[in-house]
Amino acid sequence: MIVSRDIEDYEEEDTVNDDDDEWSLGGFEEEPELKREEKLKEVAKVALGDIFVTAENMGRIKVDPKVISQYATIYRNDPETMPPIKVMEKDNGLVLIDGFHRYEAMKKAGVAFAKVEIYEEMRTPYVVFLAAQSNMSHGKPLSKKDVRERLFKSYIKAGLHKKGRSAFKSYRDIARDLKLVEYTTIRNWMKQDFPSIYKALQKDTEEVSYRTPEGRSLEERIMEVTEQHLKEIITASMPASKRTKEKIRKQLKAASEELGTSPKVKLMPIIPEHECPF
Repeated sequence: MIVSRDIEDYEEEDTVNDDDDEWSLGGFEEEPELKREEKLKEVAKVALGDIFVTAENMGRIKVDPKVISQYATIYRNDPETMPPIKVMEKDNGLVLIDGFHRYEAMKKAGVAFAKVEIYEEMRTPYVVFLAAQSNMSHGKPLSKKDVRERLFKSYIKAGLHKKGRSAFKSYRDIARDLKLVEYTTIRNWMKQDFPSIYKALQKDTEEVSYRTPEGRSLEERIMEVTEQHLKEIITASMPASKRTKEKIRKQLKAASEELGTSPKVKLMPIIPEHECPF
């Protein structure tokens, strides 16, 4: 059912820039390789009242009244600087799929007609993912809850975690697609929110590689240790000290020895200390 929501229904929420012990950010340079569903039909001006709005399509949990007020001021003074909102055709009408802050701002500013991009109808999970993904590059940053509840969950529900009909992307591939979350966080969310998919991913991994008692693969264990210490080096903004280099070398050696007893894993010999590239 399509419903129009008033601004009083929304509240402000923290963004992903806040600190959280259970939250981890990851920056990735690679662009996500996703199956795109959106098909733009035309750009037009339509009456704001003819656009149906449903919270089901939102890429975030709540909108921010402060952002709406800021946008309303722009619509009153310089409306041409605002980008068009996005709608899709559905049930012989137009449904808002991106630009919920702008939509409410236009209502507040008394705008009668809106410039819109009109798309063909899409599945709801993909619409939510598309809206959340758009908010990664413009507008108010996504909150921590937004990233999990809207971005991550819509990504999975839309089937974007799959490769073909039966294969699954790795947690690292999913993290590269989502960009804002590290693969370890993705794995924890998958276990809690989509346990059947988590088990399927575990089974796929077990068929090709040995896993530690904690459920980590050889690659994940070594990369986790390496990334942890490389981040320490980068944070320090200075060349690694001899103590840090030795710590990294010992951690890698420990990881290799931890997994070296598995008959399914052929490990390279541990690099002697005098030849260690670190």
